[in-house]
Order: sequence, then C-alpha cells, then structure tokens
Amino acid sequence: MKLFDIDWADFIERLNEWERLSLTARTAFAQMKSNQAKDVPDFDRHAPDLVAAGFLSYCADGRRVKLCKECYPFARVMRAMVRHDVFGSPNEETLRSYLRENFTVSRRHALTPRTQYPHYGDDSHLLRHVTSVACLHELLAAENGNRWKYNDGIEESLLDQPGVFKAVQTVVAEFKTFTEPITFRDLPRRFATLPAELLGTAILASIRFLFLFPAMRPDDMTPVLGLWPTITLRLHRPKPKEPSRVKPDQTYHNAVLLDDMTSILVAATARPLRIRANDGALFAKAQKEIESNLASAPDWSGNLDRYSFPKRIDTALRLLRALEYVKMAGKEGKDLSLQPTAGGADWLAASAKNRLMTVLDQLNPGKPKTRKKRRSPTAFNDLVPEFFDDNDSYDVPSPFKLIPSTIQITDNPDWDPLAALAKAFDTLRGDGFVPVKEFLDWHGQEFNPLLRLGTGGRPLQISIRWSRLELTEEETEVLWWNFLAEFAYDRLFPLGGLRIGIAGEHCDRCISLTDAGRYLLGLVKDFDYGAEHEGDNPVLVQPNFDVVFTSPSPQAEASIGRFAQRKGQRVGTLFNITKASILAAACAGMTAQQVLDTLQSNSAKEVPANVAREIQGWFDQCQRVTVRHAILVDCPDAQTAARVLAAGGKKATAISDTVIELAGSKRDAALFRKLDALGIFADQSKRSTKGSPKKRPRRRRW
Repeated sequence: MKLFDIDWADFIERLNEWERLSLTARTAFAQMKSNQAKDVPDFDRHAPDLVAAGFLSYCADGRRVKLCKECYPFARVMRAMVRHDVFGSPNEETLRSYLRENFTVSRRHALTPRTQYPHYGDDSHLLRHVTSVACLHELLAAENGNRWKYNDGIEESLLDQPGVFKAVQTVVAEFKTFTEPITFRDLPRRFATLPAELLGTAILASIRFLFLFPAMRPDDMTPVLGLWPTITLRLHRPKPKEPSRVKPDQTYHNAVLLDDMTSILVAATARPLRIRANDGALFAKAQKEIESNLASAPDWSGNLDRYSFPKRIDTALRLLRALEYVKMAGKEGKDLSLQPTAGGADWLAASAKNRLMTVLDQLNPGKPKTRKKRRSPTAFNDLVPEFFDDNDSYDVPSPFKLIPSTIQITDNPDWDPLAALAKAFDTLRGDGFVPVKEFLDWHGQEFNPLLRLGTGGRPLQISIRWSRLELTEEETEVLWWNFLAEFAYDRLFPLGGLRIGIAGEHCDRCISLTDAGRYLLGLVKDFDYGAEHEGDNPVLVQPNFDVVFTSPSPQAEASIGRFAQRKGQRVGTLFNITKASILAAACAGMTAQQVLDTLQSNSAKEVPANVAREIQGWFDQCQRVTVRHAILVDCPDAQTAARVLAAGGKKATAISDTVIELAGSKRDAALFRKLDALGIFADQSKRSTKGSPKKRPRRRRW
C-alpha cells in the first residue's frame, strides 16, 4: 500500500487545523505535490492560514509557498482521496483504479482468496471478494490474522502487534452499523475505548486489507472513511416483503411460441420455405412473409417477450426441427427448403390444447418422449441429453433447452434446477397476480435455494458450461434472481405458462401462473388451454372471395393457404381467393373439387355460388401441353423428303413438303447409315451464335 501507509493517528490530529481552513484553501492544498512550490496568489489570500496551520512554509523569495516536509504524508493522502471518488462512484472502474494506484501486483495477488485460483495480475476475483459482505464475515469470524498476512512479512509484524487484530475487528464491526461514511475527525469519539495510537494502527490495517476505504467528500473537502458502498447498502437494505396480490388493469396471455410454430408450419404447408445453403436460415422473402403473420404482444408489455420477430422465428424453427416437425428437402443451390413432416402435419391438425401439451411433454425431461431419439455422430452425445446436443451443423437441430441456462452445483450434482423452479413458481397459487419485482426480490433474498447449498461454510461452487465459479452471497442472489426471470420470460411466457399484466398508476408489471405453466413444472396432471384457442367450422367464405376466420384454426389455415392469398392472421379476413392463387394451386396438382371440398368442410355456411362458379371456371381454363425434343430434317426438294420419310418409317413425320421430323432428340445411327446407303448424306452446317450466350440447336440438312 503505497499512498495510505502513514501514521493515521497523526493524520487525525492534523485535521483540527484542516477544519479551520476555507474550501478554497483545502482545494488548493490537495492539488499540491511534495516538491512543488506555488505562487501565494493561487491560495486566494489563504496562504497565511495554511502557513499558520503548519501545512505550508514560505520560500526564500516570499512570493511562493511549499509543503512542510513533515506534511508530505498528509498531503499525499489528501491527493489520493481526491483522485478516487469511492463513495460517489462505487463502480468497478473506480475500484480497479484504486487498487492499481495503492497496491502492487504482488500484494493484490496476496489479498485474493486462495480458493479462487486467479491469474497473476488479474484483479477480477479480488474485486468480487472486496465488494462482498462475505469478506467482513470472514474477518469477524476469524480467531487471528493469519489469513491476511502477506508473503513479504511486512503485515505479519503489524497484525502480530498486541491488540491490533482485535482492534481491527472492533472497528469493522462498528462500521457495519453505520449507514454513511464517517469523517476521520469523528473517529476518536466513535471509538473512545481505543487509544489513539491503537486506533490509528487499526485504521491502517483496515485500509491495507481492503475492509475500509478512505475518500474525500467533494462538497466540503472533508476526509471520510467507510465500507465499500455496495456492502453498506446490502447490510442496511430493507427486508423484502412477501409478494402481495394486485388487481391488474390489463392482462395478456398467449402461447406465443406455439403460435409462432403454427404460423411457420402453416406457411410451409402452403409451399416449402426456401433456406440458404450456407447456414440453413430462411431467405429474406420467406422470413418477411412469416414475420407479417406473427402475433405481437400489446404495446404496454414493452419487450416482455424478450426477443424480436427474427429471434422468435429462429426459436420456433429450432424447436420445430428438434421435434422433427419439419425436414430439409431439395438440393443445395437449387431448391433447398424446409417442409412439414408427417409428424408436423399431425401436430398441426390437433387442437390447440393438444398441440401445446405435446410440446410441453417433449420439453419436460420427466415426461416420456414420443419421438425417436436422434443420435449425433459426435463422441460427446452420451454426455448430453436428447434435446441439448450441441452441434454446429445447420442440418442437425440446434439445442432447445427447457431451462435456458444450465447451472451445475459442484458439491451437489443431484441438485434439480427444474424442481427448484417449480417450488418457486408454485407460490403463485390461484389466478391472482403478484408484482414481478416483489416476486423476484422475495425469492432471490428470502427463499433462494442456492444460498442453502454451500457446504462447511464454503462459498457456493457452480459450473456454467466450461467455467467453475465460487459465488459470493451477492452473486448467488443475482444468479437466482436472473434464473427465475429468464425462465419466466423466455420459457413460461412464450409457452403459455404465464399471464402478464400491468397494475397501478406506475403500470408495474405483474404475473400469474397458468395451468399450462403448472403442467410444465409438473405441479398438475392436466390443464385447460381455453376455448378461445379452439375452432369448429371457423370459416366464412364471402361473395367477394374473402375468407373470414371467426376463431383461430391452424389446420384450416394450412389447408386454405394452399390455394388462397393471405391477408391477415389469427381471426378476421385471413385469405382472399384470386385467379392467380387458383392457377398456382392447379399448377401444384390440385383440382377444383378439392378446393371446394376444403372450403365447404371448414365453412359454417354454404360456399357462395359465384365463388364456386369462378373457381370452377378458373380451373377449366387450365390445360396441360406436352413439350418434347425432336430432330428436324431440311430437304432440298419434295422428292428427297419422300425418300427420307420412307426410310424413317414410323420414326419420321412430314411437317411440310420439305421438312421431316424425326422422333427423339438424339441421332439414330442406324437410320443415318440407311440414308447413306440411299445416297442421302447428312450435312451438319454450323449456324451463327454471335450475340447469344449459349449454342443454338442445329438443324440437319440433306
């Protein structure tokens, strides 16, 4: 500790004179360096006061002043306090700068807990430890100061001085009760039982081992001392209230992910979705068409669904591929696309509740899987669950985890995160709403299962992917808080497991667990998704060729989307039947009867006569022609043409008096030999291909 290694008892004594100085004089003094002389006018007529207080002395010329030599440590500490606004900006950058300036690399390394295994010169672990209340608990529970001794032995003599370690514990324990930093001038009164010299040594040790931090109060240039501000806030924060019940002003509930999957399958049923060969992503046109059909949350919900339309499509596609509801078909560079599988068609034909239940069953690791297990060619497949296999190839389903972030407890491998999540969300009993922040704060602080998993007083050790961490109490609370929020917003809400709402004049967000959410968490055996998601003959065909849906019906959408143009989503006018859409359907192989049967089977009323008549008429206009290749023989006269026609037999057809068509597009060697025997020779003359990127077909002339 380079700057604060001073006699703090002497520092406190000099504050008697410091408090008599004006703010201007204090500011000018704090900017002086030990070997620097300054002009007397720089102190705004306060130079005599600084000289009288024993801080400055006049130079020989009488026009400048300099620091008194015995005040060098006092001035050095004042400058250091000004440079680091510890209590005004208690962030990582401030702490890093404070450590770099006041502690050597070796001493910072020595202060880092040995269980963290830090990289030499990396302060990350030290920062986490210093800003945690655990470092104070460790000090107050210790019987001696062996844990805080440096390897160079300097601090060993300090802590071994009689009464120093106990004095440090006394000082730090008292600072835990303060809600604000304490002025140095007030310390002797606060610790009247400690002799001035012992108090100064305890302050030195507390600063040296990062229990207390000195700083300058900027408004009046008063030196203060205190715990790291975030520790003080944590020690004196109010206890969170148990989540209260609120009555929302507006609510929203929908299985957004289910709707997104349905929209993609409906679009893929109408026509295959073209994908790029390099990454397997949808082409922009197909992406935009699907985005236009996605349901959006109300404006008041803000970004509660946590992802944009492109991310929603990516998430839905990953789940569709993981469940094998779509497959890749076609060839790269030509017609590579995603098409529904038979399983996808069956899923789309099911009711809304059954579609949702199927997805929830497949995602829940405790439910039996109905699809066959996919084997990955990697050697790591046996280590990874079925849905969680990591694979970089786009033709293998990307991982889709029920729990987005996987946390493994090092000392408790049997810990079940899904069971812990179920226990937390089970507190949302009934249909009542609770504020989101109250729910997360309550469970993060009061009912945090991670806080009870530490063993033998050791910090909680967790593994996230390939990293192993020892968490502080603060980090453990934040981890569980974020874990609950991520599961709520990224899984429960998109899968219809949460109702969301706003309440009060500040539009505070609130949530309520649905039966579908309880089913996903294994809290109930069945659930009701609601009649509003079902449809029975939901279609009305209008005389103006509009197709109106009175209720959502993905199965009907998928069927009608094959021969009609989309105009809307979910309910209302979803399609319009046009001549172009009917001709496209006819080209795909559909018949007029199939189209009319589809409309009638989904319609609550008869299909209007004019609509049926026009559909039939458009189909009647459709005819198929045959396109084939042939060889044309150009003869110089009718007599030669007759000889070629006779030689060709059934393979030759007269187009005109001098032009003969030979069946097929390849040369018949036997026929040409026969013509040669008759004295009719083939002349394959070249025709000009200038200006054309391809060679023109040749005509044979005899």
